[in-house]
Amino acid sequence: MAVYKEFILTGSDDRTAKLWNLGTMDRCSRAVANLYPHRWGVECVSVNDKYCLTTDTKQLTIRDHHGIPLNRLSLPSSAINVEVGNEYITILDVTTTLTRFNLRNVLDAQDFEKELERKHLAWSIQTKTGEESSRRRTVAAGLSTFVCVTWVKSHHKIDITLLDFLSNKD
Repeated sequence: MAVYKEFILTGSDDRTAKLWNLGTMDRCSRAVANLYPHRWGVECVSVNDKYCLTTDTKQLTIRDHHGIPLNRLSLPSSAINVEVGNEYITILDVTTTLTRFNLRNVLDAQDFEKELERKHLAWSIQTKTGEESSRRRTVAAGLSTFVCVTWVKSHHKIDITLLDFLSNKD
């Protein structure tokens, strides 16, 4: 589930995601948009004032608030957390790599693999290496900080990575 202002975006194992607008809900409580199809269950969702992002297995789908697909891209590794801002998309994947992409480049991309090769990403880091971690990870974005929390199965511990950065305007 993702929340942005009056919007709530939910994802489900039934291969659907739904956008809810709490500002326009009546007693019927209907979703304002049904986001489907997905190949597999929806694993991650994120929403901002213009876009809804969903992931299933290794695919990222970007839609507008009416549910119309704007782009569908293959990911090199399964995403377990995705955040969309006004200018960037941040993805945490199963290899514990945290990557930030320029939103405009992702919206315009026809082939995400080529975008990765062209280095249109804003930055990428490996938060933890050499240890098996579970799918219980999350990332939270602040104005100039990321916090990545990972459960490391082999050591039965929680690894917290704090990244402090400043946005670089081109």
